[in-house]
Amino acid sequence: NTKIRFPSNDVISFETGGVERLRFHTDGKIFIGKTDNRQTRLGASTFSPQIQIESNTVASASITRFSDNDAPSRLLLQKGRGTIASPSAVIDGDTAGMIGFSCWDGDNFSNTAQIRSDVDGTPGTDDMPGNLIFSTTSDGGISVTERFRITSTGRLEQRNNNQDIDMDNSANGQLKLDGNGYNVGFALNSTGLQIYTNSATRGIVFGVNETARMSIATDGDVTISPSGDPV
Repeated sequence: NTKIRFPSNDVISFETGGVERLRFHTDGKIFIGKTDNRQTRLGASTFSPQIQIESNTVASASITRFSDNDAPSRLLLQKGRGTIASPSAVIDGDTAGMIGFSCWDGDNFSNTAQIRSDVDGTPGTDDMPGNLIFSTTSDGGISVTERFRITSTGRLEQRNNNQDIDMDNSANGQLKLDGNGYNVGFALNSTGLQIYTNSATRGIVFGVNETARMSIATDGDVTISPSGDPV
């Protein structure tokens, strides 16, 4: 009940306990726990992974390192242009690697979310600026939409239904909320904490219990409720 077989032309399979465990397909694909190719999708585009693992019980893979130092296990996703024999440098915007999450929709695998890293600037020798992008699929959608990004400069950008949150961890730390063409920023710099808006017609309102208690008009007047008189 343990065999190495050649079930068809240019195919090799390995069996233990009378069950096929591993198959090298004619086109070089590796199947573990399965005998046939199954396509998956990124958005509406289908493709066939070169290594496919399927199981009715535990579908998992682990990488473990035991060593008396702080070195970890490693999973590396890498990208280069050119060919294996003659690689060339990537360019700004190339995707270094991506982790996709999918579920069976009754007909195909459809993406629920995605994590990827793109080249985020002009690369050079020992110089590879990169970002990290988190995306999810909205209800009724088939493709992921970017929701959150960490840029090569350390800026945090949240993007959701055109309502953006932009946080910068530079010396002039800044939090910017952006929506419908207007933004308000919170900045901490050498002069102190600053709160500002880019609108020429909208002031700043402070409230408690969903009730306005103090407002700053665009001309600089400050109003405190309930008196309503400028201070």
